[in-house]
Amino acid sequence: MEVRKQLFGLHPSIGAGYNNLCLVYDRAGQRGKALEYAKKGLQIKRIFVKQPSNTVLVSLLNVALFTHTIEDDSDKSLGYLDEAYQIRESLGLQHSLTGVIEDYRGDMLSHSKRWQEAAHSFSEAVHWYRVTEVSSRTIAEALHKWGVALKHLERFDEAHQRLTESYQISSDLMAEGHSKQKDGKNLDNTVGELDDLKRIRIEESRR
Repeated sequence: MEVRKQLFGLHPSIGAGYNNLCLVYDRAGQRGKALEYAKKGLQIKRIFVKQPSNTVLVSLLNVALFTHTIEDDSDKSLGYLDEAYQIRESLGLQHSLTGVIEDYRGDMLSHSKRWQEAAHSFSEAVHWYRVTEVSSRTIAEALHKWGVALKHLERFDEAHQRLTESYQISSDLMAEGHSKQKDGKNLDNTVGELDDLKRIRIEESRR
């Protein structure tokens, strides 16, 4: 990539190339390098792409994710997500990437224990995932995280509803033979959260 820059100068395709390197390093478990190339890709794309575009938005999502993971800086990551949301808003919110933005936002707000905002973001993620017909697996995972946020807010009935929905979707995927390892993990985690809610309710009934 650096040789190409030296030979031909900057070109829009270099931004996409850096983004691909980001994904390669992420799969290799080298998230520091993934963040480095995500930032380089975003920088190049910003030079050449002046109109709102999903290509810039995807780079913003990558930078937000790895900034949160590597630098543990939720505020900076949320800033990138705000910028990504503004791009998607100008293009039209009815797109699966709107759900991804809200899902990432919910993760980062949960990390900061900002449960009220996290619950709202996960509810928005589920809404846009359903509207844009993304995979049931993705919806189940978002429902699970929404339920956990509601549990932290002590909105136990709502938490139980969301977790039960997540459980049902994951169970159906496994019963239909379309399951992956993460479905079993989501199912186990959801069962654990439902058991915890049951314990909380028993304790409350004894007071």
